[in-house]
Amino acid sequence: MEVKVIFNTITPLFIGNAWGECEEIKPASLMGALRFWFEIYFLLELLKSPKEGKESERESEEDKENKIKLFLENYLNSEGRPCENLKYEEFKRKLKENLITFSKFEKNFVFDKEIDKTLENLKISVPSRIFGCTGWRSRVEVRIKNYSVRDINFGDIDLFKFINSSWWIKKILFNDKERIITFENVEIILRTKEYWWDTYLKQFFEYLRNKIILVGGKKSFGFGFVNLRLYGDDVSNEISQYENEYIYQNKIKVNADVSKKVLGFNFRYYLRRKHTKPDFRYRNFGGGGDIRRASRIYISSLNPRKGNMENYLYILIFKKEPFDLENKNFLGDKIIKKYIKEIKNIF
Repeated sequence: MEVKVIFNTITPLFIGNAWGECEEIKPASLMGALRFWFEIYFLLELLKSPKEGKESERESEEDKENKIKLFLENYLNSEGRPCENLKYEEFKRKLKENLITFSKFEKNFVFDKEIDKTLENLKISVPSRIFGCTGWRSRVEVRIKNYSVRDINFGDIDLFKFINSSWWIKKILFNDKERIITFENVEIILRTKEYWWDTYLKQFFEYLRNKIILVGGKKSFGFGFVNLRLYGDDVSNEISQYENEYIYQNKIKVNADVSKKVLGFNFRYYLRRKHTKPDFRYRNFGGGGDIRRASRIYISSLNPRKGNMENYLYILIFKKEPFDLENKNFLGDKIIKKYIKEIKNIF
């Protein structure tokens, strides 16, 4: 089956190549983004308690954390990358054994369901079953159907709110050039089997409705803020405040008079530049490992809307690293409120 998915760009996509230049969109880049956000979605699913059963049978918080820990220990290598390895010959043997007990002519027989069960018995996680791992091909294919190109000129950027220097922007973002290209509103065709869509992917895209994900590079400059939606979905879905165990998102109305494009920025660097006294920074935003948490705050770029239309900045914060087994440097509500207040004061 085929499903049309639209990367509705709140801010343009910057898909860089090996030289840091944005020239084309490759399906592999979009597939990698889909996998990353599916992994976070899967972690959230692991945290859910069973909907049925007695209260005593429901999982404790410790049970949930242990389940996630076990998943991450098997799923990631020491560098934090997926490392699952399917022994394909063993898989074929196990699948054959399962099929012997289940005639394909029976009414409820679904071949992909038997594949899924076999992979589960071999301890292959759901993300790897869908997006692939060593020895197992992805159940999803992506084909790019359409997109728009937007040129961004260095002279069109308003630097009055930006904490980094014009030299830094020209060097790191523009690669010492006057213009870069970015991409907007990318449409893809996602091809998969009906079983994988109905069992896993449909719920994944429903979960992402009204949520922000980050796609591509230069996110610290505010690029790649995206809302995924299926073709035919209501485009008026409002992106508003939302949070779960891993993510906090919000939008902030811009009251300042903005006439040019304003880039996002590294919030940790901003705190160091504006609040030059270490005691103030540590007292209000934490010190040492705490202050490093500010690098997990992503602030969208802003392209001013014409006329009397209101302008908004979008904020996405990783409250904790999704794949950090030790759960270091968690961002609680208190510190998030301070960060949000500081950002509102800027604009």
